[in-house]
Amino acid sequence: MQTKSYIFSFLFIILLTSRLLPQNASYFYSESIGNFKEASDFYISPSGLIFVTDTGNDVVIQIDTLGKIIKSTGGYGWSDNSFDDPISIFVNPLYAYVSDHHNHKIKKFDRSLNLLSVFNGKESNFQEEQFGYPLGAVVSSKGDLFILDGENSRIVKFDYFGNYSGSFGGFNSEGEPLIKPSKISVTSEDNILVLDRNKLRVYDGFGNTLYSFERNNLVDIKPASKSTILISPNQITFTGLNISEPEIIEPVLIDIPQNSEFISAMLLTGKLYI
Repeated sequence: MQTKSYIFSFLFIILLTSRLLPQNASYFYSESIGNFKEASDFYISPSGLIFVTDTGNDVVIQIDTLGKIIKSTGGYGWSDNSFDDPISIFVNPLYAYVSDHHNHKIKKFDRSLNLLSVFNGKESNFQEEQFGYPLGAVVSSKGDLFILDGENSRIVKFDYFGNYSGSFGGFNSEGEPLIKPSKISVTSEDNILVLDRNKLRVYDGFGNTLYSFERNNLVDIKPASKSTILISPNQITFTGLNISEPEIIEPVLIDIPQNSEFISAMLLTGKLYI
């Protein structure tokens, strides 16, 4: 039986509070919640629940803002009810979408982490809609599903009914192709953001390139009200992403625990979760 070996590492979601505008604020360390073996991503639902992918245990964990575990699902394996490297998660008001990296699947859950459906990237008979090693998946306000295809360095689009709607960012696409994409996000305007090495590429919902800009050491991108959060291992910044050369705003983080290494961040009701 194949097993997985990991060096134990712990990530704590750090809460910082502010009384000013989010982008220009000074955030003061408040508390740490959660205890994970090797967290890879997290997302906060509109109702305030936190969903964490823990690749060290191959589970998805749902916690409240006090750190109380509400539910955990998964475990290492190849079945629909298990994971092999759940690398990313996206949550909207109704559903949670988990990218099961080494199983080549996108798994859809309800708000209580009950499995609803499984989208297998290798099952289709049509090569153009196959994907492998998914790095992330997001859903637009129209219900379109965008999957970051790690195997082919492109974005694959499916409509609300699960029908293939095309792909973009690949070598056969118009414009500059993706080289080594790692993260995907979606804005409130349904623009698709892709982190590709040291470039942040911005597309509209039809796959047309809007613009791109360089920013070193980014590890994640997350949406925020009227802005986007750019995350690097030791820095959090905001950008509006509505002009070709967006202004970068760096909030002040005060009393952060030493040796913290950021992997993601989100804003909720005046608090910055890292």
